[in-house]
Amino acid sequence: MGKTRRKKKHTHVAASGPGVTGQPVPSTFVMEHGKVGSTLSRLVADLRQMMEPHTASKLKVRRRNVLKDFVAVAGPLGVTHFIVVSLSKEFINIKFCRLPRGPTITFHLKSFCLCSEVVSNLKKPTTIPGQFLTPPLLVLNNFAPDSKPCKLIATMLQNMLPSITVQTVKLAEIRRCVMFHFDSASSTVELRH
Repeated sequence: MGKTRRKKKHTHVAASGPGVTGQPVPSTFVMEHGKVGSTLSRLVADLRQMMEPHTASKLKVRRRNVLKDFVAVAGPLGVTHFIVVSLSKEFINIKFCRLPRGPTITFHLKSFCLCSEVVSNLKKPTTIPGQFLTPPLLVLNNFAPDSKPCKLIATMLQNMLPSITVQTVKLAEIRRCVMFHFDSASSTVELRH
């Protein structure tokens, strides 16, 4: 009779988070494309912090890197989404890309505020230890299910973060919230973290 291989029980434990289902966990690359300046580089750092723990926090984007390089590396690493910040002559653009075949949603950024600016305006800034060890709770507000663009945006945003099962989630582990609000009057999407 042939030998059977021993299964490692201590080091091969399934990944767990707050109520995470058995589905594969989506992960992201957040990067800038082209010359963006120091303020937008800090915005990229804030977006990486928002998407933690399932993002490449210390991703190095060099001038010679092309987007095709990241797409080639994304498959073996299990990266499912890109968030790309770029600067054109008229707009600041943020693209949410689903890999490998799309869709890609492009937003023109009207205004933004960095985390450091918010913290500097607080009288008593507090941080919770370990708050970035679990994924944030996603709240979608005012996305009409009958509108096709809103439905596409809502589905894309829901697939960027791990899904949560309400029956098994521990409320003490949920420490952050990401809210996307769609304003139908001005056709804008607001993001708060």
